[in-house]
Amino acid sequence: AESQFDIATSDFAANLKIERLAPRVLATVASRILVEEDGAEWISVVDYQVTDGSFDKIELRITDTIMPPVQIAGDGIYRRDVRREGADQMWTIQLDEPHWSSYRLVLRARVDVGQGSTLPVPAVHPVRVADIQRYLLALNATEDKYEIRGVENQRSVPSDGFSKWFSEPVPKNALGAFELREPVGKIELHRVQPAQAMAPQSAMLERHRAWLRPAGAIVAL
Repeated sequence: AESQFDIATSDFAANLKIERLAPRVLATVASRILVEEDGAEWISVVDYQVTDGSFDKIELRITDTIMPPVQIAGDGIYRRDVRREGADQMWTIQLDEPHWSSYRLVLRARVDVGQGSTLPVPAVHPVRVADIQRYLLALNATEDKYEIRGVENQRSVPSDGFSKWFSEPVPKNALGAFELREPVGKIELHRVQPAQAMAPQSAMLERHRAWLRPAGAIVAL
């Protein structure tokens, strides 16, 4: 925004122009997905850092891989609006007052099992931010074995670092903890089918009867 003023006196004249800088917003998205018997619990913490101003509205794009409703929590929220944009959900969160330094938003939803015993990991994309850092923690609370697909080129990080975002203790046997760097494609948790036990091979045992002829030759039947 820009404001302009003319200042004039009997012996002085000036033109004053004031330009308001747009706030610079950085975002960190830390997501945790916990595999359970009937699907998965997904939580995403979005931390905003603001310089050169403030903001009172947040926009998010969420991939459409979650079961409604999406729970969104944060300080001073007085309105939440959602619309469809293609296959994704576009959320607009209006705050009751401007926030200056930092702000935290927490999203929570359920993820249903997709085709082929896979669990798609939802992705959150903050809109109109200068830079985004992304982290993912995957946990398994079932007896089944899962593998993570789509993180082959991502960097593993210590799982205990997620305690800054999630209050629950992080188990040591996490499926994986990653810092996600662009490009980030589709990430899925795939249930590994147990290997089928091989049927025992029955050996054909041929029984022989043998006796000695008087000449000493062995005859077998």
